[in-house]
Amino acid sequence: MSFKILVVEDEMRMREFIKEYFEEEEWITLEASNGSEALDLFSRETIDLVILDIMMPGLDGKYVCSKIREESDVGIIMLTALEDETSQLECYNLGADDYITKPFMPKVLVAKVKRFLYRLDGTIAHSTYENDKLKINFDQRVVSIDGTKVDFSPKEFNLLIYLIKANGAVKTRDQILDEIWGYDYYGSTRVVDNHILKIRTKLGCYGSMITTVVGMGYKYEKD
Repeated sequence: MSFKILVVEDEMRMREFIKEYFEEEEWITLEASNGSEALDLFSRETIDLVILDIMMPGLDGKYVCSKIREESDVGIIMLTALEDETSQLECYNLGADDYITKPFMPKVLVAKVKRFLYRLDGTIAHSTYENDKLKINFDQRVVSIDGTKVDFSPKEFNLLIYLIKANGAVKTRDQILDEIWGYDYYGSTRVVDNHILKIRTKLGCYGSMITTVVGMGYKYEKD
C-alpha cells in the first residue's frame, strides 16, 4: 500500500531533506511551507500522516494541529525545537500522536513514521469479512453495506477490525488505546467511546453488533 504523507515545514531545505528520505521508502510526499497551505492540501487530499512543524510564521503548527483534529484523527507527528517536558506534553495535548525534537537524525523520523504506518496497516490480514450485506476487505481497507462503500477514518477502521478479530472477547478501553493509539498515547479513554459511536453510526443496523460491556469495555458479536 502506498501511503501519502503531508510534510508541513517553512524551511525549504528541511522539507526537501525529509522528502528525500520518505521517497526512498516509496511514500508519496506532499509539501506545505505554511499553515494555510497545509490546511488547503489537507482538505483536498486523502492524507495518511502529517509531519507538522510547531514554529511557523502565520498559522503555526499548534493552530494547524487543532484545526485538523476538529475533523480528523489522522496521524500527526510534531517537529519541535523545544526539549522541555512542558513542550512535549503540549504536543500530546494538541492531539499529536508523537513528536520529534530538532535537530534529529532522519533515520529516527523514518522509524517513527514506519511505526505509525505499521499500526495503520501492517496488522490487517489479507482477507475479507462478510455478515449478510456488510462486507469488509481488510487488504483494501474498504467497508461496504449492500454494495455501497462507507467511509471510515484509519483509526475507525482499525478499531472495527480489532474488535472483529477478537472473536467476541471483551476489550477494555485501555487495551484499545494501547493497540490502536499506541502505548505512548496520553489522552483520555473518552476518545474510544467517541470512535465507537462514530463506527456504530456508520454501520447503521449493523452497529448494534458492537456491544458495551458495562464497567469493562466493548466487544463485537456477529450474531
